[in-house]
Amino acid sequence: MADIFGRSITWGGSFQPEGTTVSFAGAEIGAIIRSVQISYGQAISRLWDLGTGKSFIVAGNTNGTWSIGTVAGVGGTFSDFGEICAPGEMVISADAGMCGPTTPVSFTLRQTILAQVGLSVVSDDMIINEAVSGLFLSLEVNEELIS
Repeated sequence: MADIFGRSITWGGSFQPEGTTVSFAGAEIGAIIRSVQISYGQAISRLWDLGTGKSFIVAGNTNGTWSIGTVAGVGGTFSDFGEICAPGEMVISADAGMCGPTTPVSFTLRQTILAQVGLSVVSDDMIINEAVSGLFLSLEVNEELIS
């Protein structure tokens, strides 16, 4: 029997929240992690030669930022990354929690510095949320298939 909207959909798998994990190496964190965000990019400029009409693309410096949301007062802190004269290395490993074979991935943030710490609380749950963020100079990604 055909789909009532005329679509052909192929099932690609399922995810289970209890199978999803994010872990850290490089610092003694041990906190309850609620969110992680990593952003990495490079400045790109485009130049035009008015004499020939040619276009050139020029790559600039890379820029990386990270932010992590935790529950304050539970586990460690991110103070290992607070020393600007000795930037650290943060390794974030993640597994998506897919049923069946998965491809865990790890991200290595090099020359990592803590830049900001914030706290918030909402009266509904009275959980003190901590938001930490910083920057890094280089990002490496490693993947390996585990069945």
